Amino acid sequence: MTQRNAIAVACPLAVFLLAAAMPAMPASPAGDINTERLAPKSAVLYDFGTIGDSKALPEGFAKQACTKYATPTASGSGKEVNPPTREEAVQLTKGVNDQLAARLSKKLPVTIAKAGETPPQGALVITGCFVSADHGHAGARLIGMGLGASHLSAHVQIFYVEASTPKLIDEFDVSVKGSNKLPPLGPVGLGINAARERQQTLQADARKLADNILKRWQNDQKGEQTKQARK
Repeated sequence: MTQRNAIAVACPLAVFLLAAAMPAMPASPAGDINTERLAPKSAVLYDFGTIGDSKALPEGFAKQACTKYATPTASGSGKEVNPPTREEAVQLTKGVNDQLAARLSKKLPVTIAKAGETPPQGALVITGCFVSADHGHAGARLIGMGLGASHLSAHVQIFYVEASTPKLIDEFDVSVKGSNKLPPLGPVGLGINAARERQQTLQADARKLADNILKRWQNDQKGEQTKQARK
């Protein structure tokens, strides 16, 4: 074998051996939460505020989210606003944070904090502001075709605590609806819609909202990774 041929064989072999020796990045299962880009050490969840009570909220992440949405230049300006009451917001927050905790705890330690509590360095912080909450109409939902839908929407902010300072890394509006899309076909279909209707509550919407928050954040992370790869 000539020296030139030996080099031609050795170079690809060296590249292969180097790649084999490098540790592989774990793949995120479908629907899982991708936290590799930021590598947070924990997740901290704060109560959501309500846009109708934003001025009375204590200083903290939720008040900041509500204030940001309410300003004339905010992305949510001009959109439908039908805020839940303070009591409803408490129950809806529990539904959202319980679901967020259940999903995120598969990868990170999760803490549910109160307004004013300082998140630790390296934490991922999720909070938001309920903008609209509509119970819908139970009778209309029996008809199907999307009638009588319940509706829940929020403005969400996600922070990463870097060097003890929370840095806003994502911000978006998210909403969900609860309704029967198909019309009932006879008494059996009506019974099915009636059974579904009992599960179409704002509390159920709160759990779906949490899933949509994590899905949106995951998609935004993938988009950011794609941008970085192209640079």
